[in-house]
Formats: sequence, C-alpha cells, structure tokens
Amino acid sequence: MTLSKKFTVLRNCREIITLESVVKKRGRNLLPEDLGLLKNGSIVFSKDSIEWVGKDNELPIEYKNLPSISGGNLLVTPAFVDCHTHLIFGGNRALEYTQRLNGKSYQEIAKEGGGILYTTKQTGKMGRQELEESSWKKILSFAKKGIYTIEIKTGYGLSFEKEIFLLEILNSLKKRANEHHLDLFITYMGAHAIPAGYTSSRFCHEVVLPVINQCHHLMDAVDIFLEEGYFSLNDTRELFDLAKQYSLPVKIHAEEFTHQKGTLTAIEYNALSADHLLQANEDDFKALANSQTVAVILPGTAFFLGKPLVRALELLQSGCQVAIGSDFNPGSCNFSDVFALARLSAPSLKFNVAQLWAAITYNAACALGKYGLGAIIPKMAPKFCYFQDIYSEELLYNWDERPLPILLEVPIY
Repeated sequence: MTLSKKFTVLRNCREIITLESVVKKRGRNLLPEDLGLLKNGSIVFSKDSIEWVGKDNELPIEYKNLPSISGGNLLVTPAFVDCHTHLIFGGNRALEYTQRLNGKSYQEIAKEGGGILYTTKQTGKMGRQELEESSWKKILSFAKKGIYTIEIKTGYGLSFEKEIFLLEILNSLKKRANEHHLDLFITYMGAHAIPAGYTSSRFCHEVVLPVINQCHHLMDAVDIFLEEGYFSLNDTRELFDLAKQYSLPVKIHAEEFTHQKGTLTAIEYNALSADHLLQANEDDFKALANSQTVAVILPGTAFFLGKPLVRALELLQSGCQVAIGSDFNPGSCNFSDVFALARLSAPSLKFNVAQLWAAITYNAACALGKYGLGAIIPKMAPKFCYFQDIYSEELLYNWDERPLPILLEVPIY
C-alpha cells in the first residue's frame, strides 16, 4: 500500500492521555474514565493531523513498515492551551501586591492611580522592539512549560494609536510563533479600563469601536470588561454588535466583582467564552450548560487577590463546559503556568482528573474556537507534550516539582 502522506510513528508509549471521550461529550459531564488513558499505545501523525491512535499491538500493517520512534518511557499528553492571558505589558505591579497584603482592595488601588491605568503608562514608555522582545521572552517561557497555544489580549494601550500599536506587535509575534510551531490567538480588548477624562460610552465611541473598524483584520476575537466602574451592558452590546458585522467572535470578562448580567449577554451573542464568573448564579450556570459558550475560570486571580474561588462544582454539575486560564497579567495574577495552577486548584475546585486535563487542553481550545485541538485522537492537530520517566498520576501529584516536557525530534517520514 502506498501512503499519500508522510508520517511519524511513535511506538509503544508508556501512557497516552487521549481525551477521546472528552471530545465525544463536548467537554461536559466528565467522569474520571473519560481521561482516555492508553497504556502501551502508539500514535501515527503527519505534519498537520493525527492519523491513528491505539494499542501498539493493534497498529495497522500499513504503518508498521514505516520508520518509527520508540516512546517506551514517555507519557504523551495534549499540549496545554492557555485561553486567557494579558501577556503584552510593560513594568510590574509588585508594590500593589504588598499594598493588598496590607489591606487595600484592588478597586482602592485603581482609584489611587494604580491598576490597569498604571500598567498602561508603563507599557506606553516602551518602544516597539523593546515591547516585542519582552513579550517574546514571555511566550518562550510559556512554551518551555508545554503551553503551545496562548491567547493574548490587548488592553494596556487604551488609546486609538496605542491599541493599534499593540495589535501590530502581536501580529508580528504571531508570525514568529508559527515558525516555532506555537499558536497565538489575538484578542482585542480596548475596553479594558477607562482613561481619565472619559466616560465609558465616550471612550467606546472614540477609541474602542474605531479601532475595530480600522484593524479588525488584526484580531481573532474581541473582549470587554463588563463591571461596575468599567464598562456597561450597553457598551458591551454596542461592541458585540460591531464585532458581529466583521464576523469576529466575542469573549467577555463577566461577573468578576459584581453581577452585571454579562454571562447571559455573552450567551445571547454566542460568545466563545465567559470568563471569571465569581459572582455568577444558578441562572447563569443553567444558561451556560445549554449554550456553546465555555465557562473560563481563573483560580490564579482568586488566589492572587485573596478572593473566594468560583463555584466550579456547580458549573460542572450543571453540565457546563469548563476551562481554566491563567489570567497572567501584572496586577491580579502574576503567574503564567496554567498546568501548575490547574493541579494546585483541582482539589478545591472539586475537579476529577478528566475535568482537570480537559480544562487546560480541549475545553480551553474550545474557548478560542479551536475545535480541532486539545486531544490525541484522529483528525485532531498533532500538538503534544512529551514527559519522560513519569506516570500521569505522578505528574499531578508531585506539587514541589514541575516536570517540563522534553523536546522530541520527530522527523516526518
């Protein structure tokens, strides 16, 4: 038999986390056995897609004659997806962290000139090359941890020119990332905070919406911070309506500090995700369960700000599709390892192992509209992490160690 594609055959892996049932169940109502743990398994894949996965002793004959690589000491998992970051910024907010430890709230610090507006000033001091290289180092740090798909939001420009500046840098970074087999997802979030002298409505009409009209081709999605003292429900609807005109998917920061009906609005607009959800209620959970919108929870932000965790068990029991993002940013979560975050928070969130892995792979990919990513099954994208000399349960158990995936040379024959 002549094969029309070129393949890599990875033989007899110690363990493969396939998430086959996770995909069949669309990431919802997951049981531990939905992890799809395959022992002594093999994977056949081309440059673009996975062709076959199964027990090594069941490898089809047409693949047995191809050169192969031994996976005998390898745990193979889907590569991690971080579906919520604010990675492009300048400076840091270390002082604010100590201020919060000493009793000040996030909102109090923002009113005193800190918060998002402070980071906007620090970001504005950086030139194009400096900001691009600083962001590239962060991207490579993510990749070293096995996070090969990263959503990155703008939002520290907060002017017409600066938001376009950030979008241009992110598109340059996206091209660089592609050369390293990394995938960046660019979310425009001009509606992140309101500069002095503006109302939310005026800022939207003079800055946020005009950037979309001019640079919609530089965006993969649009996001907004719907919150008391930030942007209103009316601002959100105007933004989403404009995004719809350009066929741009939408996301939302919803119900973080107060309940503003952001979750229901997101569902109405078929948003990719509703994120944070700390103040979401039972009606929100039921609506999410009957929608295509992914519930993205951000436990790192709760830890970093000293806030209660989202009611994750109710989200899961309601039948919602739940993902975990890092929310990496300089102010409310200076932590970029979404895998470490997931395994640390899983006991408190009441996640079983399938829910944990799905949250940072397949479900996180769905929160970016990347439905062909995040599992090791035929027709999915071949993005894997290879861990050496460790079993899957040990990877979750060893909290004081962070095993890094190894780089495996996988020539396509």
